[in-house]
Amino acid sequence: MSIFSLDVKRIHESIRSQLDDILTESHEVRGVSKGYEIRQRYTRNIDGEIEEIFVKKGDYSVSLYINSNGVYTVTINKDGKIEAKELSREELEKIIKDILSTISG
Repeated sequence: MSIFSLDVKRIHESIRSQLDDILTESHEVRGVSKGYEIRQRYTRNIDGEIEEIFVKKGDYSVSLYINSNGVYTVTINKDGKIEAKELSREELEKIIKDILSTISG
């Protein structure tokens, strides 16, 4: 019997805990909810944290870029028309609430 466990999360944490500096760390999730394709990516590096959210269904898609340094942008593609703009915190919160209510039960 081996004292070394092949538990993937344990291996990951064991190696990660030995690093002096973590230059970049990321996590990505892709899935489907209520017919919407969802892609969510979190990245942390020496400059801060970034959350990217992409929601798509048919000819409609929303792409959010959220930076911990206070930069929030959205790109909306609807019926072939593309609109991109920087968001205020309040606009960002509303869009996130709308996305959550759209894909949740």
